[in-house]
Amino acid sequence: MDAAGRKAFWDVLCSLDAYDDENLFRLKNATPWPDELCRFRAVNENSLLQLQNNEQFFSTATYYDDPFDSYFRIDMQALQDGYLALRHEFDHGDKKKFIELLKALGFEAYLEKALQSMETTELDMGFLKLSLNEVRNLIREQICSICFCEDPMNEAIWLKYAEQHKGFVQVYDFHAPSTWLCGKEEKCAKCGVNTNPPWIFPVYYTNEMYNGTQYAMSLLIREKLTRFLPTLPELLQKALMVSAAWQKERISLVKKECHCYDREWRMLLPTPYANRPRIKLKPKSVIIGLRTPEHHKRLIISAAKIAGIPEIYQAYINEKNLLDKERIAED
Repeated sequence: MDAAGRKAFWDVLCSLDAYDDENLFRLKNATPWPDELCRFRAVNENSLLQLQNNEQFFSTATYYDDPFDSYFRIDMQALQDGYLALRHEFDHGDKKKFIELLKALGFEAYLEKALQSMETTELDMGFLKLSLNEVRNLIREQICSICFCEDPMNEAIWLKYAEQHKGFVQVYDFHAPSTWLCGKEEKCAKCGVNTNPPWIFPVYYTNEMYNGTQYAMSLLIREKLTRFLPTLPELLQKALMVSAAWQKERISLVKKECHCYDREWRMLLPTPYANRPRIKLKPKSVIIGLRTPEHHKRLIISAAKIAGIPEIYQAYINEKNLLDKERIAED
């Protein structure tokens, strides 16, 4: 997918207003999957075991190498300006907007207490900033994803994620039903990855950081109010649901332009998990790196054969001085 295609996907994603089948269908139509998606790996005990078992583990942004990954913008100035404007009107006798806001959110039963609180307290912007930063960190810890690349011959990614050509690449065809191994055992009925399956989306590259202020505020409001109210007003619940729709996807699927050479796609889980989730996926092929040591090469081949992966390749530099691959002959 080229830059224009990724921008078109992002525009569709940002236009969605509800997390339902209709909006998911729109998004799927805007993101046709490539014929191949690749997972670059260094050689270690975990990566070899996952290769052998046809599985991949999801990670959160806190494990990724980019400190700005899923680090959305919080517009404290806009929050402060909005509060000061409301505060000015309230302090000068015009309580109409404040009362209308409370009524719109279903807080008519709490008007007297809310008015009293507004009259006797001031919003601590410093504390609000700390609270929102905590919410942002929590969100980054809850978004579970697996990163893929479009091109198995992407030299920059071989350097970055496959230990400078000393690792290997797992190549997947997500159009093929044989790739998806989850949900085929009795125990899968209780697995969250099976009941709430992931979807794969492209990453959009821009230097404009995503503004997640409204989403962070909605989560903070929900957390604070549930401490004092047995149930939130229905109108407020609906408002919070609308404000949360597709926010995690937007937060996770935008990165700075300096990463555009990654041509990244991400498999995202729609719900958070207490433990690190995993998914069973069978690659259609494995490519061993140009500089992979011989003893590591043998371990990769052995793990791939145990996994039943049909095609194993060796990377090499062809006559056009380009990175290429050739089939390794079976013993």
